[in-house]
Amino acid sequence: MQSWLALQELRRLADLDAGWDWSRVAVIAKEWKVLEPVRAGCELLHIPCHFAGHRNNAPPTRRLREVVRFLRLLDERRGELMPLPQLQALVADLRGDEADSPGNRLVMEFLEDFGSAVGEGAQPIAVMLDAAYEFLAEADRRSGDGMCLTTAHGAKGLEFDHVVVLDGGWRTNGPEALAERRLYYVAMTRARQTLALCRMKGKSFADELASLPAVLARSPVLMGQLPAGLSRRFELLVLREVDIGFTGRSRDATVRRAIAELKIGDELVIDPLSEKQCWAIRTMAGQMVGRTAKFYAPPAGRTVTARVAAICVWRLQDVKTEWQSRMALAEWEVVLPELVVELEG
Repeated sequence: MQSWLALQELRRLADLDAGWDWSRVAVIAKEWKVLEPVRAGCELLHIPCHFAGHRNNAPPTRRLREVVRFLRLLDERRGELMPLPQLQALVADLRGDEADSPGNRLVMEFLEDFGSAVGEGAQPIAVMLDAAYEFLAEADRRSGDGMCLTTAHGAKGLEFDHVVVLDGGWRTNGPEALAERRLYYVAMTRARQTLALCRMKGKSFADELASLPAVLARSPVLMGQLPAGLSRRFELLVLREVDIGFTGRSRDATVRRAIAELKIGDELVIDPLSEKQCWAIRTMAGQMVGRTAKFYAPPAGRTVTARVAAICVWRLQDVKTEWQSRMALAEWEVVLPELVVELEG
């Protein structure tokens, strides 16, 4: 329940602020598992969010299909001068009616960032290309888009306008209580403007602050039935969890066409390949567009759906020398799915 109440509090604050930016908001917990229902709630409420630190499984930005397409456009016109509006028009033509995606947002963010620095006059494409690579390197160092979900340890050194600290897992008694209290303080002091501390039954560090005049204590909000879906978990497969060379080895053009037609958010089917000891990644029409690595096992529970989270570009030179002879293509695309799993029980 606390995850849902935390999100309702943040939505209340968002309604009061016309300039609200979810990327300046964080929900902090002692343990990752406490943040899982928050991620599920964000899905229900259409709040953009990401796990920070080692839970951030996003692929390198320079490999995203949309980003590779943009970099290729710049490289092909490297020797030209071009006004920014003209480049933006070319990018729009390339994108067509493609839906929003992390890769497309990165490209648009770069164009806005570059334009604010140099204006709309003609610029050397070679300079833009260098700036794009620098921008992407910085983007990879960032934790992600939208609201940040992180542990107190992961939040060290970060600051946000609005912070919610969740209860659960904090050891308030015993020899570790002092170190835990310091860590709780770290979580609290990530906030620049507003701080909300959640507490559940039992002793909480938040109780020690209740008598302070700057603290507003609210009684628990009585709620009806919680929305279905809060027990769902979201697992994005990372590159090491898929067979990166699957498409590169295939001489079947239907595989490449099926991947080319996929868009971010399209539904997928994940089913076992017992003879290969891995899982097939298929389109809803049944066309296989990838498979998992042999060691991968889906999380326990019922898989509600799977969808395209990212499509990455891989090249022959990215493959180890001893494996290159097995490849049929010089470049291919790799589908990364996200699984939505309903926990059992």
